[in-house]
Amino acid sequence: MHGAFADSSGWDLAQFRATFAADVDPVIAADMAATQRPIDAKTFGSTSGQPAWKSIPSWYLAATRDHALAPDLERFMAARAGSHTMEIGSSHGAMVSHPAEVTQLIERADRGTR
Repeated sequence: MHGAFADSSGWDLAQFRATFAADVDPVIAADMAATQRPIDAKTFGSTSGQPAWKSIPSWYLAATRDHALAPDLERFMAARAGSHTMEIGSSHGAMVSHPAEVTQLIERADRGTR
């Protein structure tokens, strides 16, 4: 990570909102920034083993206005996993800014695994 995200004392609120929560209420985004820990760079060097999507169905929500993960990368990862994909015009914080749509996808996944 770089810039404002590298500071272990916390997030830069403006950068957090622009990157993760552009469509989230500013007060809620401030709470999110205060409680979200920056990613540990060691995460990128570790492996997790066999991905679950290789053996079980998966669902993916692609956020088309995401500035944390490029939407084309999200689409690539969803396609590689053979995921049932839903796109939403949202930031990375879709679960906060669009809870009804996220719930709809979770319910589809639940029905799809019965």
